[in-house]
Amino acid sequence: MSESTIDRILDVAERLFSEQGYRAVAVRAVTRESGLSVSAVHYHFGSKQALLEAVFERRAAPLTSARLELLEQFKSDGHELTLERIVQAFLQPGFLDSQKVGDSESSRFIRLRTMIANEDTELFQKLTVKHFDTVSQIFLKEIRAVLPDIPYDSLVWRFHFLLGAQYYALSNSSRVESLSHGLTNHTDTRFALAELITFVSGGLRSAGVKIDI
Repeated sequence: MSESTIDRILDVAERLFSEQGYRAVAVRAVTRESGLSVSAVHYHFGSKQALLEAVFERRAAPLTSARLELLEQFKSDGHELTLERIVQAFLQPGFLDSQKVGDSESSRFIRLRTMIANEDTELFQKLTVKHFDTVSQIFLKEIRAVLPDIPYDSLVWRFHFLLGAQYYALSNSSRVESLSHGLTNHTDTRFALAELITFVSGGLRSAGVKIDI
């Protein structure tokens, strides 16, 4: 099986899983749209879960590499490594893989991850830990270095909120056009990225508030 054929299977699987859900899509549906036999897919991937793992690996590995490369670039360019630049290094690779936030590979992958999180928490946790925890820990360490006065448990929660904001921005960006009555263009990825960096950085460095519950 050629590399292009494998990519076609992964493209179809990712699209179907993200649109219909992991549980609802049978391997036969993937092979039918790929123009291949079920036995061929089982031979190369072994099972539906292995196919899902391959989808995650294909998207997560280059995303992680791009984040780390941008972080190292910011560290070595002679400028101060600010909180905003750390956040930018984490977020930018997912936003700028396409000129349209709501119709990119990252958006589709985000929708897939959201679908799995809703369907199978244990599976989602396993995939997230395997493919994303290491890079998240690296960025948390960098954030902690520039925000030493913020309690670590607060930073972890705020980083968790960063992830949620990223997911929603990439998977449901057209919502801003409804909220703004058409004044905001949801396809402007650079503006969306800049606003998210501003929002997240402000939240990360906030002194916090005391509330009565």
